[in-house]
Amino acid sequence: MNTHKHAKEDFVRGLSGGPPAETLAVLAVCVGSYALFLRCASALPATRNASPSSLLFTVLAEFVILLMPALLACSLLADSAATVAASLATALFLLASVIPAPVAVPSPPAAAPKHRPFSVSFRAFLQLLTVLAILAVDFNVFPRRFAKTETFGFSLMDLGVGGIIFSNGFVAGPRLKGKQNPTISDRLENLAKSFAIAFPVLLLGVLRTVMTKSVNYQEHVSEYGVHWNFFFTLGLVPIFTALMQTIAPQLHFGFAGALILGTYEYALQNYGLQDYILTAERHGYWSVFCIAAYLGEKVFGTVEKKGLKTLKRGAAAGSSGRFSLELLNAADLAGFVLPVATMFVLMHSDLGWRVSRRLANAPYCLWVLCVGAAFVAACLCVDWASGSVTYLRAAPDARRRQDAAALRAEKPAVRPPVWQYAQVVPTPYIFECVNRNQLAVFLLVSE
Repeated sequence: MNTHKHAKEDFVRGLSGGPPAETLAVLAVCVGSYALFLRCASALPATRNASPSSLLFTVLAEFVILLMPALLACSLLADSAATVAASLATALFLLASVIPAPVAVPSPPAAAPKHRPFSVSFRAFLQLLTVLAILAVDFNVFPRRFAKTETFGFSLMDLGVGGIIFSNGFVAGPRLKGKQNPTISDRLENLAKSFAIAFPVLLLGVLRTVMTKSVNYQEHVSEYGVHWNFFFTLGLVPIFTALMQTIAPQLHFGFAGALILGTYEYALQNYGLQDYILTAERHGYWSVFCIAAYLGEKVFGTVEKKGLKTLKRGAAAGSSGRFSLELLNAADLAGFVLPVATMFVLMHSDLGWRVSRRLANAPYCLWVLCVGAAFVAACLCVDWASGSVTYLRAAPDARRRQDAAALRAEKPAVRPPVWQYAQVVPTPYIFECVNRNQLAVFLLVSE
């Protein structure tokens, strides 16, 4: 039994990863699969009130279009992931010339959407790639360069670890930020809600530790340390962030994340903490969560303010007062990715700082933030290009002239923009199921 345990541990030990371009190629395959699905979705049966046979057909079709390319790019065709992405782009081009684009029929004005297609797809892709890697890492068909690195290097699974933190922070940002001027009661309620959300995850962390120790299950100790696992990181990081937000409600998430990352990296470089960090909690993940929360709050939580500013500029220019929210969000994320990518290149290439998931150092965190934000922006652009968009509009047509004058005069009584949808394709059924049951899916494959 011990021989088998040591063999399993040795199989995932001492790895150094591979070129980062391979990881980006796998994500490009995911984006291409998503675009191809949106093009074909109108031909699939609707999942609401569908018969079992129709639902089964839709699930199988989604599996083939959305998941099979990623599965192949991570296994049999790992050496040709870029070719798989190019093949998907070619198939999309051919379908676009044969199948006409669906006509968008705007819905009536509505409240801000709770879940937008790009966020569901982004989180589901990230979760499913993580599931695939966890299940496949013990087999030879999964390339060793995609498995977690020992200390330094790039790999798909390294990106998945930070990506889960990024994803959680991205969707938690608006909730953690809360109201503009929260009362003490609001802040305590938000903190209690964060504890309630994190408690099951922390409990799973304790159970996993007890179970692995009691049955002498194989553990890669250098991955998280002797008494730590990823469930503890997933549970504690949002609690720390909510506590910080309770103490200083006006603290900027982006500033807080940058401060945490800078302080942590300075201590790592100058105070000899590396030996300790190799067996303790990685505080760099906290910075990823905070900065991702800032991005999520920027995309989801400040849309109305951005809409007012954009509509004001449009009214002054005499435009129709309708703007694609997807393009506005993608532009925001592009403005974030460019400087972060520049900082990463300077650290990694000019200063020679190596990427380390095990240390969660600054180059690693910047890499995760850059790739995560670019992946979200790519999904936004696919939504926009496919006609699955959300529009910002000013007041109804009868009031547009008066509102335009009020916008130009910057009067305080200007009506806020309302939402209008032109979503012509459904969110993938598999993705909706994964998003509703993320913890259960992760627990199922990690145990």
